[in-house]
Amino acid sequence: MKRCVCLMMAVLLLVCGCAKADEEKKAVCKVTTEGVSDEMTIEALNDTVLTTKSVMKLPFSMYGLLTEDEKTQFAEQMMDKFAVVEGIKVSYESTEDVFILTLEVDYSMAAKENLLDLGVIVEEDLDVDYISFEKTVEGLKLSGYTCE
Repeated sequence: MKRCVCLMMAVLLLVCGCAKADEEKKAVCKVTTEGVSDEMTIEALNDTVLTTKSVMKLPFSMYGLLTEDEKTQFAEQMMDKFAVVEGIKVSYESTEDVFILTLEVDYSMAAKENLLDLGVIVEEDLDVDYISFEKTVEGLKLSGYTCE
């Protein structure tokens, strides 16, 4: 009996000692191309992306928007595109020259099909159980982002 208890304790110590602690990861990736800038913050647990927050600055001149009505209509269209998807929080502000769109995605709530339709993920992400932190950062770097 004593030997059985010792054996069970040894197994328990091995299991507890070998358990790997969860690792929180965060990356901030930035890019500016043709006047458009994006700063994306990615938060993950181990290799699973939990959330992203993207702050995009889009110059109105790029879209040929000159009047306040045109700018307001543009902002409403952008908001309507993202606001209807569960797991996505969208907000904006604007200056005279720039539209600033903030897009926050909670990957535990958002349906992958919706994220694909919006261009937030790529088609190959549909077939996996989770969005990979490492692959996301690697893909952003290949697209011209610098990541810290």
